[in-house]
Amino acid sequence: MLEWMLSRETKSRIWHAFYRMIPKKYYPHMIHDLERLAFVPLDYDKHEILLAEGIRGQTCANEPEVVTWMETYLKPGQVFYDIGANVGAMSLIAAKFHQGKVKVYAFEPAATTVLMLVQNILRNHCEKSVIPVSFPLAKEVKVATFNYFRNLGVGGVGHTFGEAVDYDGDAFEPVYQQLMFSATIDDLVGKGYLPAPNHLKLDVDGLEPEILAGGENVLKSPAVESVILEVGKRFDEKQVITLLDRCGFDIVETYRHENSSNRLFGKRKKAGSDAGTSSGPGEKPDTEPRASFV
Repeated sequence: MLEWMLSRETKSRIWHAFYRMIPKKYYPHMIHDLERLAFVPLDYDKHEILLAEGIRGQTCANEPEVVTWMETYLKPGQVFYDIGANVGAMSLIAAKFHQGKVKVYAFEPAATTVLMLVQNILRNHCEKSVIPVSFPLAKEVKVATFNYFRNLGVGGVGHTFGEAVDYDGDAFEPVYQQLMFSATIDDLVGKGYLPAPNHLKLDVDGLEPEILAGGENVLKSPAVESVILEVGKRFDEKQVITLLDRCGFDIVETYRHENSSNRLFGKRKKAGSDAGTSSGPGEKPDTEPRASFV
């Protein structure tokens, strides 16, 4: 009875606190026995979303503005690139909120994390709307090392492709390296491997400029309406602003957190068009901001 009365967010917090008490040394054994994975509610009240072992279970509390952006900007029939998807929390929110009518491409190259990403997609019955992509994106097509930062744990962050440089711009010694073949957004779309995105989310621990530079032609196309990305110390933010300005984007809003910030960019309207933020296909532009962000 008590479980029935609790909200999904409260249950998620309880389960998350429980799993934090499990020593991380036991995680690899838990991962190998996939049939015995425990699925814990994500802290998202609008739809039930279950995450394996509760990893990244507090995503909504940590980045509420990204959740609101996905709910507001994405429209049925559109394509969403979740670059740096991790275990898939944001991808699953986009899929569930839009009832599978948004096609999500979840980019996550870390081998240990991809395993959980796929499990989460299957457990939430989103295999038709969320497509995992397990190779890195970059400025150019190349073979380079993927550098694991600190540990090989599921849901880990700070990994890099190419240079082993952390979020603050300091060199680090990888705990493990593997060779990977990268792709660019321009190649994937230009050669017909993937449809052009309408919206992109980038959370890749400082590799955002490289990935955006590899997709400049796509970003200039009318198809792309908005981009939200994490801003860190590893790169000069002006570099990103200049590139996106060249592609026709303006800064819509900046959301500051304790250790990072997210910045939202919207496609600039052409001269003579109605004012307002970018709208979905066939939609009349709004005269007011499309969402009230906190």
